[in-house]
Amino acid sequence: MDTEPLVPPGQHVHGYWRRHAASLLRGLHIQLSMVSFAILLFFAVTGLTLNHADWFTAGHAVSRHFQGALDAKWVKPPDTAVAKLEVVEYLRRVHGVKGAVSDFLIDESQCTVSFKGPGYAADIFVDRATGKYELTENRLGLVAILNDLHKGRDSGRSWSWLIDASAILMTVVSLSGFALIFFFRRRRLVGLVVAVAGPVTLEQVRDLLDPHLPGTFHPGCRALPFAKPAGPPARVVEVRDTEQLQLSLAWHTAGRQDPIRHALRLLSLMLGESASSRLFQELREDRGLCYHITSDVTLFHETGAFEISAGLDPDSREEAIACIQLEINDIVAHGPRPGELARAKRLAIAQSKLAFEATAAHAAWAGEGVMDFNEIPSPAHWRERLAAVDDAAIQQAASLIFHGQEPALAEIGGPPA
Repeated sequence: MDTEPLVPPGQHVHGYWRRHAASLLRGLHIQLSMVSFAILLFFAVTGLTLNHADWFTAGHAVSRHFQGALDAKWVKPPDTAVAKLEVVEYLRRVHGVKGAVSDFLIDESQCTVSFKGPGYAADIFVDRATGKYELTENRLGLVAILNDLHKGRDSGRSWSWLIDASAILMTVVSLSGFALIFFFRRRRLVGLVVAVAGPVTLEQVRDLLDPHLPGTFHPGCRALPFAKPAGPPARVVEVRDTEQLQLSLAWHTAGRQDPIRHALRLLSLMLGESASSRLFQELREDRGLCYHITSDVTLFHETGAFEISAGLDPDSREEAIACIQLEINDIVAHGPRPGELARAKRLAIAQSKLAFEATAAHAAWAGEGVMDFNEIPSPAHWRERLAAVDDAAIQQAASLIFHGQEPALAEIGGPPA
């Protein structure tokens, strides 16, 4: 009887099981990660409520007081014969006391019983001679319950087991994620080095490079001053089988050597590089002319490009280009609006700090600095230069690249209707 082979013809057994092991490990990692993220979300939210308990628990506590009498014969006998179980069950049945018994103290004249639970406490004082008692119950609200669960305080054995299970689950997720790197041959070595060494700072990169760098660098050729192109701008139109239009405009700018580079970076953030930018708000949010629009600035040694790209319906092309030109004309004529430059600076500095979380970014920064400026620039110094840009510098940069210069244009769209 013919049977289908477990391993397809021509396929090595080792490679077959390697691929299946990688697929199984990846699926396990993804599924367990979803559960772990839910656990992480719980502890992240309760960490916030725990750190600022006064924000969430004020006014939610409820305190109640009760008096009563239980059977005096339960508490009259000698200390070793006090009917603890009957006392506890009576209090649970009559007053609905919750939580676990944390203390049952006995002295000559009274018994003290304490119940504890997440966001809950009850204390009962029983007169041993008469059986009369006073009960004080405190319910601290939902947030207090979550906070106690976060700390594992007074939460019982079941919750303790759940915390243990969560710790084991996250350990498995971490190990399965680490194991996946062994299935990526090209990235295996680098990944293992980074995993063992941890993140590398720019100062550490500099310390590694300094012994291998010359004492002085050969002075490179002096960058030519920026000059607007004399000829007509380029026009590129490509027809594809698509219903959308991809549109890109580009203006020549000064390069990395020009001090105006900091103003260009902020200008891009203000025009279209963020969700609060002018073009995003005007064309996408207010007018609905495009589903995507952004700007960017690319700088080389002597030259650069300021780019605006958009994805839109072909019928909106002319109106979109007109709106882009209106925003450009406004910033050339009037400069930044109130608060616009400060917002762009905050975003640029935040992007810079986040970018340096990657080790490769430190190495790229060091290499480009040596190539372009004959030194490894300080990121802090770059941020200071960025913070020093004022409204006049933004208006000057916009005027320099936009005034009197037609943009190059590239379009990818469907055939004409």
